[in-house]
Amino acid sequence: EVSVDDVVPAPAAGGPETADVLASDEVAWQVARRARGGGSAADHGWTRFVVPVRDADEFLSWVLPLGPDVRVTGPADLRDLVVERLRALL
Repeated sequence: EVSVDDVVPAPAAGGPETADVLASDEVAWQVARRARGGGSAADHGWTRFVVPVRDADEFLSWVLPLGPDVRVTGPADLRDLVVERLRALL
């Protein structure tokens, strides 16, 4: 039998352990999978999730391709890394 822990490993020590993420309907299923479950309704059709973070670089590699369909709302240092990485792409 395969459990969620077999598919999505728990966060490693150090760095933020979770990220607060808003997802549009287009990608909510992907974020729910990463978050190990359903989210909660947020404003304007978004869904709020708490997503495990194993390390910041790995999280950025996962979240950035989702584009404008996700918003990282916390923690602030992780959100700042997302903004910094996006600005570097411009």
